[in-house]
Amino acid sequence: MLSNGNVSLRPIERRDLDKLNQWKNDESVYRFLGGGFLPVSRDIQEKWLDSLMDTTGNSKRFMIENDVGEAVGMIGLYGIGPVSWGFLSGMGASGGRAMPVLLTGCWRRMAQCT
Repeated sequence: MLSNGNVSLRPIERRDLDKLNQWKNDESVYRFLGGGFLPVSRDIQEKWLDSLMDTTGNSKRFMIENDVGEAVGMIGLYGIGPVSWGFLSGMGASGGRAMPVLLTGCWRRMAQCT
């Protein structure tokens, strides 16, 4: 787990399905993420969950938890090589607080590879 005391990043788990589906079906949360808003059933979201949990490829996604352990968003790096990123926050500014945690963790990991 990556943490800075205010927010923590942890791997996505099956227990996150209901929260992720809640956010995916909330137009106020999802409408600015590109591709437009389109509600998704829990069954479809469950099929997508395996790809979210897979950290073996070139995309890494994490759940954002606040300082009391509540899931407040999701953040990720996509197409790692040339880096692109995005975050989904069901609780406002938590994604902004999570970005430094993710980037610090990534820099530490890259430093270990040199």
